[in-house]
Amino acid sequence: MHLQIEFFLKGFFVRGGVSTGYHYEDDTVLIGPAFIRAYRIADELAIYPRIVIKPSTVNSYSRKSWSSECNEFFADDETLRIRRDRDGLFYVDYLKEGVLWLYGTDFWDIIKGHKDAIYAQVRKTRDTKVLSKYFWLVNYHNTVVRELKHRKGYDPKYRINRKDLFGKSYPTLR
Repeated sequence: MHLQIEFFLKGFFVRGGVSTGYHYEDDTVLIGPAFIRAYRIADELAIYPRIVIKPSTVNSYSRKSWSSECNEFFADDETLRIRRDRDGLFYVDYLKEGVLWLYGTDFWDIIKGHKDAIYAQVRKTRDTKVLSKYFWLVNYHNTVVRELKHRKGYDPKYRINRKDLFGKSYPTLR
């Protein structure tokens, strides 16, 4: 979650996968079934700029540590905030939960930085396949802003207007 925030603040949106299980690692090597599953999750399921958590990983922890009220997933004394997407997959909720948790009262500056980074990246491409990934990201961004509108400092300017951002590409991305 920390890295996702640091990356988007530098204009990079990442995708990935999380799995649990056996693996071997040292200073130069990381290999094993869990690593391969995580790679496949990123390659085949993540699709959009999100870090997807293997459903069985969520289910294995859910019996003892999943809190549906606040979308928290606990593992090894770390709290990982997650969200379930429309496609049923769980992914790391770095924007709402991560930013609130890490940045506290300064979160509106981070939300604005997220918006600015999306605008900067969308302006660099007209490739419909790439734009569809940013369209997903805009929906995530706007959902988070809508959920935070009761917080002090809210302003509608933090939302992203899809038609203004995507222009003529907008109808094909919906």
